Amino acid sequence: MTNHDNTLMPLIPLRGLTVFPYMVISFDAGREKTVAAINEAVENNRLCLLVSQKDATKTEVESEDLFEIGTIARIKQVLRLPGESVRVFAEGLFRGRVEEIVSAEDYFEAEVVQLESQSDLTELETAAMSRKLAEVFEAYGRASGKISGETMLSMLVEEDIGKLCDTLAAGVLVNIADRQEILNCVDVRTRAEKLLGILRREIEIQKIEIRIQKQVKTNVEKAQKEYYLR
Repeated sequence: MTNHDNTLMPLIPLRGLTVFPYMVISFDAGREKTVAAINEAVENNRLCLLVSQKDATKTEVESEDLFEIGTIARIKQVLRLPGESVRVFAEGLFRGRVEEIVSAEDYFEAEVVQLESQSDLTELETAAMSRKLAEVFEAYGRASGKISGETMLSMLVEEDIGKLCDTLAAGVLVNIADRQEILNCVDVRTRAEKLLGILRREIEIQKIEIRIQKQVKTNVEKAQKEYYLR
């Protein structure tokens, strides 16, 4: 794993949101410290670290409430909203790990190490893994019924398997813990295996949900029939 030197940057805590590298995102921010960190990044043209909170319901956060790995990002645009809030448009660039939070006065500022994805996959393994991911992702799409064929195709054109995993995780994973688990994987093989596991689990959950829905429908119909017969 290639680590760059530590860089000091404003840290922006996110509630109920995980940002991945290569992802363009917009989010609203209203907390004083968060807005101050955003202003610092924009005014001085600095990169910032977007980090998810472990508990999205917490309004006041300390360093231990934040995950260690987030995404180094560039803020593209900030729109002022009514009140003190802002809407931020940012682009994720690289994974970054918090080495130390050096200040939490006006806003969080942290020593951050940039993390480079690493892969020991051979060309054949990469091809096999890409195929497997596409297969499981398509099965997930069919089971959930939430993803159009066009969306699937647009997601699967990515050839870099590390980026493919990030794109799929960003596009389909809802659970913050699942998303963070993928973000934590600097090793590409581990990332792909973890993602396959999560998607397979989600497919099983979808199947069980469909079974329950059918059972409920049958029970309701049966009850109605008995009611009419009476």
